[in-house]
Amino acid sequence: MTRILFEEWYNPPFGGADEMAEEIRKYINKVYDGISIDKIAGSNSVTESDKAIYTTKKGDINLDLDTVYYTIRDNYDIIHAHCTGDKISNLNNKLNKPLVYTAHSLVIRELETISKAPISDLKKHPAAKKQEKMMKQSEVITTPSNYIANLIKTYYPEYYNKVKVIPNSTSFIKYKKNKHIESRSKQIRKKYSPNGEKLIAYVGRITKDKGVYELADAFKELVESGENIKLYYIGPYYEDSMKEINRRLRGYEYHYMFTGQLGKEELAAWYKAVDSVIIPTHHESFSIVGLETLSMETPLIISDIDGPKEILIDEGLAVGITPKDTKAIKNGIKYVIDNYNYEKKRAQIASKYIKDHYSIDKIVPEWVNLYKDILFQNKYSGVSVKKFSNIIT
Repeated sequence: MTRILFEEWYNPPFGGADEMAEEIRKYINKVYDGISIDKIAGSNSVTESDKAIYTTKKGDINLDLDTVYYTIRDNYDIIHAHCTGDKISNLNNKLNKPLVYTAHSLVIRELETISKAPISDLKKHPAAKKQEKMMKQSEVITTPSNYIANLIKTYYPEYYNKVKVIPNSTSFIKYKKNKHIESRSKQIRKKYSPNGEKLIAYVGRITKDKGVYELADAFKELVESGENIKLYYIGPYYEDSMKEINRRLRGYEYHYMFTGQLGKEELAAWYKAVDSVIIPTHHESFSIVGLETLSMETPLIISDIDGPKEILIDEGLAVGITPKDTKAIKNGIKYVIDNYNYEKKRAQIASKYIKDHYSIDKIVPEWVNLYKDILFQNKYSGVSVKKFSNIIT
């Protein structure tokens, strides 16, 4: 049995990196014989996931690094970090275990969007230093897009020879023709569009760098111009962000709402119910939300930058907009409303493309083969697949 330990940020999952890691972990554990993947949270807080790893025979939780070291050393063959948490980063040199690090984003790129400081200064930022440390320690660095791989080549060329691109994936295609999801989406539509309102949704972390303030301004202008629309912020939010959006949309409470973070089935129903999803982000390495939206055949509006440009815009799957530009966001929403039938057909075609290229059953074999290569230098590892055996040769 090959045992792999995932390090994720939080438990329960919070954000795209955690959601993606969890989906991969659960899928491999379900489908593959010979591989078992556990997880720990990268933060120093005690979580439910830590209990499985660090519980002593008496059932006590012990998170001192010596205990963590011996537990991992004696039980796992590969460490796969999906974050730059404190535990693996501080122990890996001592553990001498193969380390895979997935750079779901590049910190220095995120800093660039909010700072005009020179790159040499940005590299000294604590978060950037932690990420560089993880890249230095790793045997393989994976990225979800060529965009991130090229950023590593530009900013950290000494680590580029470790880089392997493995795209993100989605399982949302299974919800497209689900009768329960269909029924729930009709309920949402009936409740929130009683007078034929067009429903627009933002999905993701509700933070300034995701373009949610410019979206509020654009939406307000559309309502003032006579558009019969409503806006739904779907996802985890911070109090400051919610207060700022409420301030910008004061007097328009009927037209917008925060739903909070939704479970996958409820989220799938919302994707199906709304007329369009918009992601006006300032930076984005890939966009899992984009895959999910298009899987449900819903028109997508997204910033024409970074990973989304490579994965979605250049492939003709979505409507591109300029980030940080209220007018561009407004025009993007107006365009989809006015050309809905065309964009709906495009989303239906895009759904098939997502299924063929980014469904989880297409991508996971790339991860399994990577683990096999690391442990057995391309020799068969004894890992057998319960399903989709025709994929692995």
